[in-house]
Amino acid sequence: MSTAKSSTFRAINLIGDYWLLLLMREALLGATRYNEFYKRLAITHATLSDRLKRLVEGGLLTKSANADNTNGPEEYRLTDMGRNCYVVLTMIRQWHQRHPDLSGVEWLQGTFVHSECGHAFEPRLACATCGAEVHADDVSSKPGPGAGIEPVVTMPVQRQVKVRKTGAERSISGTVGIESDRWSIMIMAACFSGISRFGDLRERLLMSPHTLSNRLSLLTSQKMLTKRAYSSTPKRYEYVLTAKGKDIYPIVASLMQYGDRWLSSDGPPMLLQHNPCGSSLSAVLQCSACMSPVGLEHLVFGIQ
Repeated sequence: MSTAKSSTFRAINLIGDYWLLLLMREALLGATRYNEFYKRLAITHATLSDRLKRLVEGGLLTKSANADNTNGPEEYRLTDMGRNCYVVLTMIRQWHQRHPDLSGVEWLQGTFVHSECGHAFEPRLACATCGAEVHADDVSSKPGPGAGIEPVVTMPVQRQVKVRKTGAERSISGTVGIESDRWSIMIMAACFSGISRFGDLRERLLMSPHTLSNRLSLLTSQKMLTKRAYSSTPKRYEYVLTAKGKDIYPIVASLMQYGDRWLSSDGPPMLLQHNPCGSSLSAVLQCSACMSPVGLEHLVFGIQ
Protein backbone atom coordinates (compact mmCIF):
# COMPACT_ATOMS: atom_id res chain seq x y z
CA MET A 1 0.00 0.00 0.00
CA SER A 2 1.08 3.56 -0.62
CA THR A 3 -0.04 7.04 0.33
CA ALA A 4 0.84 10.67 -0.34
CA LYS A 5 4.17 11.76 1.14
CA SER A 6 3.90 13.76 4.34
CA SER A 7 6.65 15.07 6.62
CA THR A 8 4.10 15.27 9.43
CA PHE A 9 3.16 11.60 9.14
CA ARG A 10 6.84 10.59 8.87
CA ALA A 11 7.57 12.41 12.13
CA ILE A 12 4.52 10.87 13.81
CA ASN A 13 5.65 7.41 12.70
CA LEU A 14 9.07 8.12 14.21
CA ILE A 15 8.13 9.61 17.60
CA GLY A 16 4.31 9.65 17.75
CA ASP A 17 4.03 7.12 20.56
CA TYR A 18 3.40 7.87 24.22
CA TRP A 19 6.50 6.07 25.54
CA LEU A 20 8.77 7.32 22.77
CA LEU A 21 7.80 10.89 23.61
CA LEU A 22 8.38 10.37 27.32
CA LEU A 23 11.78 8.78 26.71
CA MET A 24 12.77 11.72 24.52
CA ARG A 25 11.58 14.07 27.25
CA GLU A 26 13.77 12.33 29.83
CA ALA A 27 16.76 12.25 27.45
CA LEU A 28 16.39 16.01 26.92
CA LEU A 29 16.33 16.44 30.71
CA GLY A 30 19.61 14.55 31.03
CA ALA A 31 18.85 10.82 31.39
CA THR A 32 21.46 8.66 29.65
CA ARG A 33 21.36 5.22 31.26
CA TYR A 34 18.80 2.43 31.09
CA ASN A 35 18.15 2.46 34.85
CA GLU A 36 17.67 6.23 34.83
CA PHE A 37 14.87 5.92 32.29
CA TYR A 38 13.43 2.96 34.19
CA LYS A 39 13.39 4.77 37.55
CA ARG A 40 11.95 8.00 36.15
CA LEU A 41 9.07 6.35 34.27
CA ALA A 42 6.46 3.78 35.29
CA ILE A 43 7.50 1.64 32.33
CA THR A 44 7.98 -2.11 31.97
CA HIS A 45 11.37 -3.55 31.01
CA ALA A 46 9.98 -4.98 27.76
CA THR A 47 8.52 -1.63 26.68
CA LEU A 48 11.62 0.30 27.69
CA SER A 49 13.96 -2.01 25.76
CA ASP A 50 11.74 -1.88 22.69
CA ARG A 51 11.41 1.91 22.65
CA LEU A 52 15.10 2.57 23.29
CA LYS A 53 15.93 0.24 20.40
CA ARG A 54 13.51 2.16 18.15
CA LEU A 55 15.03 5.50 19.10
CA VAL A 56 18.54 4.23 18.34
CA GLU A 57 17.44 2.74 15.01
CA GLY A 58 15.61 5.98 14.18
CA GLY A 59 18.75 8.04 14.72
CA LEU A 60 17.57 10.03 17.75
CA LEU A 61 19.84 8.29 20.26
CA THR A 62 23.22 6.58 20.07
CA LYS A 63 24.13 3.65 22.29
CA SER A 64 27.72 3.45 23.49
CA ALA A 65 30.01 2.55 26.38
CA ASN A 66 29.83 5.04 29.22
CA ALA A 67 31.84 8.24 29.06
CA ASP A 68 34.39 7.04 31.64
CA ASN A 69 35.38 4.09 29.42
CA THR A 70 34.90 1.70 32.35
CA ASN A 71 32.88 -1.47 32.46
CA GLY A 72 29.83 0.39 33.70
CA PRO A 73 26.41 0.51 32.02
CA GLU A 74 26.00 1.61 28.44
CA GLU A 75 24.74 5.12 27.76
CA TYR A 76 22.13 6.51 25.42
CA ARG A 77 23.14 9.92 24.07
CA LEU A 78 21.04 12.35 22.07
CA THR A 79 22.07 13.01 18.49
CA ASP A 80 21.51 16.38 16.83
CA MET A 81 18.35 14.85 15.38
CA GLY A 82 17.24 13.87 18.86
CA ARG A 83 18.00 17.25 20.41
CA ASN A 84 15.93 18.97 17.73
CA CYS A 85 12.85 17.17 19.10
CA TYR A 86 12.72 19.78 21.86
CA VAL A 87 10.43 22.02 19.79
CA VAL A 88 7.84 19.24 19.37
CA LEU A 89 8.11 18.31 23.06
CA THR A 90 7.74 21.96 24.07
CA MET A 91 4.59 22.34 22.01
CA ILE A 92 3.14 19.16 23.50
CA ARG A 93 3.88 20.39 27.02
CA GLN A 94 2.21 23.72 26.26
CA TRP A 95 -0.85 21.92 24.87
CA HIS A 96 -1.08 19.83 28.02
CA GLN A 97 -0.91 22.92 30.23
CA ARG A 98 -3.67 24.62 28.26
CA HIS A 99 -5.87 21.53 27.98
CA PRO A 100 -5.18 19.19 30.91
CA ASP A 101 -8.66 17.70 30.51
CA LEU A 102 -7.64 16.23 27.13
CA SER A 103 -4.38 14.64 28.28
CA GLY A 104 -4.31 11.14 29.72
CA VAL A 105 -1.47 11.74 32.21
CA GLU A 106 0.58 14.56 33.68
CA TRP A 107 3.09 15.56 31.04
CA LEU A 108 5.84 17.28 33.06
CA GLN A 109 5.75 18.93 36.47
CA GLY A 110 8.12 21.83 36.86
CA THR A 111 9.04 25.18 35.37
CA PHE A 112 11.33 26.17 32.51
CA VAL A 113 13.18 29.46 32.73
CA HIS A 114 14.51 31.26 29.66
CA SER A 115 18.10 31.93 30.67
CA GLU A 116 18.48 34.84 28.24
CA CYS A 117 15.78 36.99 29.86
CA GLY A 118 15.22 35.25 33.19
CA HIS A 119 11.47 34.85 32.78
CA ALA A 120 9.45 31.68 33.19
CA PHE A 121 9.36 30.24 29.70
CA GLU A 122 5.98 30.50 27.96
CA PRO A 123 6.59 29.35 24.38
CA ARG A 124 5.06 30.58 21.18
CA LEU A 125 5.55 29.25 17.65
CA ALA A 126 6.22 32.26 15.45
CA CYS A 127 6.90 33.11 11.82
CA ALA A 128 10.65 33.62 11.39
CA THR A 129 10.03 36.43 8.86
CA CYS A 130 7.50 38.70 10.59
CA GLY A 131 7.64 37.41 14.18
CA ALA A 132 3.87 36.95 14.47
CA GLU A 133 2.54 33.92 16.32
CA VAL A 134 1.49 31.18 13.94
CA HIS A 135 -2.21 30.27 13.85
CA ALA A 136 -3.85 27.63 11.68
CA ASP A 137 -6.19 30.10 9.99
CA ASP A 138 -3.22 32.21 8.83
CA VAL A 139 -1.46 29.40 6.96
CA SER A 140 -2.03 28.07 3.42
CA SER A 141 -0.26 25.23 1.65
CA LYS A 142 0.76 23.94 -1.76
CA PRO A 143 2.68 20.86 -3.02
CA GLY A 144 6.43 21.02 -2.48
CA PRO A 145 9.40 19.49 -4.34
CA GLY A 146 9.11 16.28 -2.30
CA ALA A 147 5.45 15.67 -3.11
CA GLY A 148 4.56 12.23 -4.39
CA ILE A 149 3.66 8.74 -3.22
CA GLU A 150 5.47 6.51 -0.73
CA PRO A 151 4.86 3.12 0.94
CA VAL A 152 2.73 3.11 4.07
CA VAL A 153 4.51 2.57 7.38
CA THR A 154 2.40 0.18 9.43
CA MET A 155 2.43 0.77 13.18
CA PRO A 156 0.49 -0.89 16.00
CA VAL A 157 -2.60 0.91 17.27
CA GLN A 158 -2.00 2.28 20.76
CA ARG A 159 -4.98 1.76 23.05
CA GLN A 160 -3.75 1.79 26.64
CA VAL A 161 -0.58 2.71 28.43
CA LYS A 162 0.83 -0.28 30.30
CA VAL A 163 2.78 0.83 33.34
CA ARG A 164 4.97 -0.71 36.00
CA LYS A 165 3.23 -0.57 39.37
CA THR A 166 4.82 -0.65 42.82
CA GLY A 167 3.59 0.49 46.18
CA ALA A 168 5.81 3.57 46.06
CA GLU A 169 4.61 4.78 42.66
CA ARG A 170 1.37 6.36 41.55
CA SER A 171 -0.25 4.45 38.74
CA ILE A 172 -0.71 6.33 35.49
CA SER A 173 -2.49 3.56 33.61
CA GLY A 174 -5.31 4.48 31.28
CA THR A 175 -5.86 5.79 27.81
CA VAL A 176 -3.22 8.09 26.37
CA GLY A 177 -3.93 11.74 25.74
CA ILE A 178 -4.79 13.15 22.35
CA GLU A 179 -1.39 14.84 22.09
CA SER A 180 0.45 11.50 22.36
CA ASP A 181 -1.93 9.26 20.43
CA ARG A 182 -0.60 8.62 16.93
CA TRP A 183 -3.95 8.17 15.20
CA SER A 184 -5.58 11.22 16.80
CA ILE A 185 -2.72 13.48 15.74
CA MET A 186 -2.76 12.04 12.20
CA ILE A 187 -6.50 12.75 11.90
CA MET A 188 -6.02 16.30 13.14
CA ALA A 189 -3.13 16.82 10.70
CA ALA A 190 -5.30 15.57 7.84
CA CYS A 191 -8.10 17.94 8.86
CA PHE A 192 -5.66 20.86 8.82
CA SER A 193 -4.77 19.91 5.23
CA GLY A 194 -8.45 20.10 4.22
CA ILE A 195 -9.51 16.44 4.43
CA SER A 196 -12.71 16.22 6.42
CA ARG A 197 -14.92 13.34 5.26
CA PHE A 198 -14.83 9.79 6.60
CA GLY A 199 -14.08 8.14 3.26
CA ASP A 200 -11.39 10.67 2.39
CA LEU A 201 -9.78 10.34 5.80
CA ARG A 202 -9.77 6.56 5.54
CA GLU A 203 -8.23 6.72 2.06
CA ARG A 204 -5.56 9.21 3.15
CA LEU A 205 -4.67 7.56 6.45
CA LEU A 206 -5.35 3.92 5.48
CA MET A 207 -6.94 3.43 8.89
CA SER A 208 -9.37 0.63 9.63
CA PRO A 209 -13.03 1.80 9.78
CA HIS A 210 -13.18 0.79 13.44
CA THR A 211 -10.07 2.77 14.45
CA LEU A 212 -11.12 5.80 12.43
CA SER A 213 -14.65 5.77 13.90
CA ASN A 214 -13.23 5.36 17.39
CA ARG A 215 -10.84 8.31 17.07
CA LEU A 216 -13.41 10.56 15.36
CA SER A 217 -15.84 9.83 18.20
CA LEU A 218 -13.12 10.71 20.70
CA LEU A 219 -12.19 13.94 18.93
CA THR A 220 -15.82 15.05 18.59
CA SER A 221 -16.61 14.18 22.22
CA GLN A 222 -13.62 16.29 23.28
CA LYS A 223 -14.85 19.12 21.05
CA MET A 224 -11.73 19.06 18.89
CA LEU A 225 -13.90 18.38 15.84
CA THR A 226 -17.57 18.93 15.17
CA LYS A 227 -19.80 16.94 12.82
CA ARG A 228 -21.55 18.80 10.00
CA ALA A 229 -23.97 17.17 7.59
CA TYR A 230 -23.10 17.53 3.92
CA SER A 231 -25.63 15.03 2.56
CA SER A 232 -29.17 14.31 3.71
CA THR A 233 -29.86 11.25 1.52
CA PRO A 234 -28.03 9.27 2.69
CA LYS A 235 -27.12 11.13 5.86
CA ARG A 236 -23.37 11.85 5.76
CA TYR A 237 -21.11 14.09 7.77
CA GLU A 238 -17.82 15.89 7.53
CA TYR A 239 -15.60 16.68 10.48
CA VAL A 240 -14.74 20.34 10.97
CA LEU A 241 -12.03 21.78 13.21
CA THR A 242 -13.30 23.71 16.22
CA ALA A 243 -11.47 26.58 17.92
CA LYS A 244 -10.18 24.08 20.49
CA GLY A 245 -9.08 21.77 17.68
CA LYS A 246 -7.18 24.54 15.93
CA ASP A 247 -5.27 25.11 19.15
CA ILE A 248 -3.31 21.90 18.54
CA TYR A 249 -1.87 23.30 15.30
CA PRO A 250 1.55 24.21 16.85
CA ILE A 251 2.13 20.49 17.55
CA VAL A 252 1.20 19.56 13.97
CA ALA A 253 3.30 22.40 12.51
CA SER A 254 6.35 21.51 14.61
CA LEU A 255 6.05 17.83 13.63
CA MET A 256 5.91 18.85 9.96
CA GLN A 257 8.94 21.13 10.25
CA TYR A 258 10.85 18.39 12.11
CA GLY A 259 9.99 15.90 9.37
CA ASP A 260 11.01 18.37 6.67
CA ARG A 261 14.42 18.82 8.27
CA TRP A 262 15.29 15.25 9.20
CA LEU A 263 13.08 12.89 7.19
CA SER A 264 12.66 14.49 3.74
CA SER A 265 15.82 13.93 1.73
CA ASP A 266 13.90 14.68 -1.48
CA GLY A 267 12.58 18.02 -0.21
CA PRO A 268 9.44 19.05 1.67
CA PRO A 269 6.28 17.33 0.36
CA MET A 270 4.29 20.44 1.27
CA LEU A 271 5.18 24.13 1.38
CA LEU A 272 3.46 26.48 3.81
CA GLN A 273 2.82 30.20 3.42
CA HIS A 274 2.22 32.60 6.29
CA ASN A 275 -0.55 34.68 4.74
CA PRO A 276 -0.31 37.80 6.97
CA CYS A 277 3.21 38.54 5.70
CA GLY A 278 3.13 36.51 2.47
CA SER A 279 6.37 34.67 3.21
CA SER A 280 7.16 30.98 3.08
CA LEU A 281 6.57 29.81 6.61
CA SER A 282 9.58 28.87 8.70
CA ALA A 283 8.40 28.55 12.29
CA VAL A 284 10.67 29.29 15.25
CA LEU A 285 10.18 28.75 18.97
CA GLN A 286 10.07 32.08 20.78
CA CYS A 287 9.89 33.24 24.39
CA SER A 288 6.60 35.07 24.96
CA ALA A 289 8.30 37.47 27.39
CA CYS A 290 11.19 38.75 25.26
CA MET A 291 10.13 37.45 21.81
CA SER A 292 13.61 36.09 21.05
CA PRO A 293 14.23 32.66 19.49
CA VAL A 294 14.81 29.95 22.09
CA GLY A 295 17.21 27.06 21.65
CA LEU A 296 17.44 24.03 23.90
CA GLU A 297 20.60 25.49 25.44
CA HIS A 298 18.59 28.51 26.64
CA LEU A 299 16.17 26.49 28.81
CA VAL A 300 16.76 25.74 32.47
CA PHE A 301 14.36 23.31 34.11
CA GLY A 302 13.42 23.32 37.80
CA ILE A 303 11.23 20.85 39.68
CA GLN A 304 8.28 22.37 41.47
